[in-house]
Amino acid sequence: MPSSPPPPSPARPQTHPHHVALSLVPEPAQIRIARRFGDEQLRRWGLVHLTETTRLVVSELVTNSVLHGTAGRRVVLRMSHVGDGVHLDVSGGCSDRSRLWQPGPEEEGGRGLLIVRALAERWGVSADGTSTWCTLRSAGEDGR
Repeated sequence: MPSSPPPPSPARPQTHPHHVALSLVPEPAQIRIARRFGDEQLRRWGLVHLTETTRLVVSELVTNSVLHGTAGRRVVLRMSHVGDGVHLDVSGGCSDRSRLWQPGPEEEGGRGLLIVRALAERWGVSADGTSTWCTLRSAGEDGR
């Protein structure tokens, strides 16, 4: 009797020395996997001083893609080692362009990109609106 192929993996990493990617099923439990993946990659690159900041930004960007992405499309976290920092890019097939907005004091959400903007050296959204990216570096004189 032939054996069945293994079930598809919910998280599939792809690696290169300075660039890595993790493909995730768009489910809330996958956010934890993305954070762990980021932690491990920063350790490999010798950027452990960026762990807390990267963990928070990865959580925000992956959560946005999970919540607002196109149903059934995988969320992809890409990380690149750039000098003394890391470049993050998260895509989830969302057709609505991510944007900053000021949530009211009673709003439960809507602060994710404000957090990313505050922590990142640079950030932005792809021209087609399907991915959000940022660059994190070691703290300089301005606190970033």
